[in-house]
Amino acid sequence: MKHLISRRYILRVLTVLLTISLGAFVVTRFSAAASAVLFGSQTAPKGAITARAENLDEPWIKLQPSRSVGANYRDATARKDGGVQTESATRSLDGARPLSLASNDFNADGFPDLICGYATSSGGLVSIQRGNPASYAPEDPAVLRGIGRQEFPDPFFPDAGYVELPERPDFLGTVDFNRDGQMDIVAATRGSDGMYLLAGDGHGGFAPPQRIAMPGVVTAMITGKIDQADGTTSVILGLDVSGGSALMIYEGTRSLLETTPAVHSLPA
Repeated sequence: MKHLISRRYILRVLTVLLTISLGAFVVTRFSAAASAVLFGSQTAPKGAITARAENLDEPWIKLQPSRSVGANYRDATARKDGGVQTESATRSLDGARPLSLASNDFNADGFPDLICGYATSSGGLVSIQRGNPASYAPEDPAVLRGIGRQEFPDPFFPDAGYVELPERPDFLGTVDFNRDGQMDIVAATRGSDGMYLLAGDGHGGFAPPQRIAMPGVVTAMITGKIDQADGTTSVILGLDVSGGSALMIYEGTRSLLETTPAVHSLPA
C-alpha cells in the first residue's frame, strides 16, 4: 500500500514539473515572437535596425523615404521697385559644395524660409528657398486629402533665389542688420578679414553683397539675442587679431552699419 502511494506521489510531482517546463517554453517562444513583431525580425541582417508601429493611424512623427526637392534658381538681386522679380535665367547648383544653413522669414508671409551657403568655383553662393504655407497650415481640400493618404506637400516652393558672393559662406546668419524692419543675411568666410551683408527687401529679394571689413581674420560667427530687453538680434564674431584673439559684437537698436562694434580681447 505504501509503495502504491509513493508511486502516485512521484507521478504527480513529475506531472507538475512537466507542466511548469511546458509553460516556461510557451512563454519564452511567445515573448520572442512578440519582440519580432514589435521591434523587427531577430534574423534581420547585421547592423540593420527595424521598427514596426503598433498603431499606424496615430504616430506623433510620420517618417517617409527621402526625396529630393527640386528648385529653379534665379538671381535674387534682380528685383524691381516693389519687390517684383524680373525675368532672369535660371542656374544650376551642380558642382556647388554645401557649407552652411540658416532659416528665417524673409518675405514676411509668416512661414520660415531656408537659406543655404555653398562654395563654388568662383567663390560662393547663398540660395533662398521660400517656405510653402501648404506644408505648415494646409487649407486646400485636395492637399488635406493627400495628407490623409500620407502624401505631404513639399516644404518649399520650386522657385528659389540665389545671391553670388566673392568668397565661400562658411558661416551664415539672419539678422535685421540695418534695422529697417526687413530680415537680412550675413555671411563670413573662415580665414577672411571681411563679412558680407545681403540686405533684404521684405519680399524675398536681396541687395548685392556689401563687404564689411574686419580688424582681423574670422574664426567663427553667430547671430542671436544678447539684450533681451530691446529684443534685437546681434552679430557675434570670433577673430584672430594682431597679438591674440578677440570677440567682436554688433548690437544696438540703430543700424549696425552706423554702430561701432564692441571688441573684447580673449586669451585664445
